Amino acid sequence: MSMKPLMDGFNTNDLLFRKTQLESIEKVFERYRAEDPIATNLILIGVTGAGKTFTMEKVMAQYPEHIYISAATRKRSNQIISLISSVNVRKTDILLEQTIKFLKKEKKVLIIDELNRVEDPKDLFGDLNTIFRETGIPIILITNNPLIVNSMEEDAKNTLFLKRVIFARYNALELRDLCLQRLRELPEDLSRKMEDGTLRFICATAARSGSARKALNLLRGCYTDDKFSLDHVGILMDQEECIDFETFIQSMNETQRIFLRDLKEQYDLKLRRGEEDFLTSQDIQNARPDLHKSKISQLITEMEEKYCLIKTEWVEKGRGGGRYRKISFSNQEVLDKLEEVFPA
Repeated sequence: MSMKPLMDGFNTNDLLFRKTQLESIEKVFERYRAEDPIATNLILIGVTGAGKTFTMEKVMAQYPEHIYISAATRKRSNQIISLISSVNVRKTDILLEQTIKFLKKEKKVLIIDELNRVEDPKDLFGDLNTIFRETGIPIILITNNPLIVNSMEEDAKNTLFLKRVIFARYNALELRDLCLQRLRELPEDLSRKMEDGTLRFICATAARSGSARKALNLLRGCYTDDKFSLDHVGILMDQEECIDFETFIQSMNETQRIFLRDLKEQYDLKLRRGEEDFLTSQDIQNARPDLHKSKISQLITEMEEKYCLIKTEWVEKGRGGGRYRKISFSNQEVLDKLEEVFPA
């Protein structure tokens, strides 16, 4: 049985609920194709599964004059820039010089997907700023993190002047139409297996995140297991949630992942010793003497403010005793999920 119609990247003829976004992207290419070219820069923003890449692929199929790069595997600015022109040099200034020379000749729209995976966004924005100043080519960025633009220097913000194209979360009714569109691509005897009540439940569940990808994953799971009950959808949801969290952890850079693992290990160690159910900066310093205090403080702040995995509280030791930072995990659910990723 072919699962292709239920795969995330399956090419359907009709693009549902994303016509406005499609037109905004097409205008970038049309204006750049004009006799007197105008370069417009975009940033496509939306949650995972909101149709950003799918819509972009529709446009790329129509307009071949583009360079598409995904930061899913190449996460450093110099690695991404080197992919544009396939230049293999280490010095940033020479790399930029060669890339600019290539783009002046090729005159193609530059598309960078998975921007949220980039480990040094500030550097990348700086490089893109230089490229745009020198070449005037349109740049389209794709991300699920709307706050990533905060890492841009003011000069880059003013030069690139990124126009936001928002991909809103799909609601349950939209997800149902999207799923029905895919189900109609299956042989009739297979499409009939999916009961309307189960489909509605899948779409209502996926609507919490607004992700078509999640809805399609649940659909595909039902067909793979040949089970279409509400109970089985519940089992698939639990499995999907576990996979999502692992993907979330893998989206961190290596330093952050190792630090989070060490936090979990030190927390487990204190519990086994019958000590308090929280950590201090000193506990972490003792476990990671290779990290400077300022780096530990930075990583703690990232885990709390960026990833919401921990919570901290400053505690006064008393008169003349100073204070210390009390660190604990956000809730039991986070601990349970971390246990699956980093078992004790």
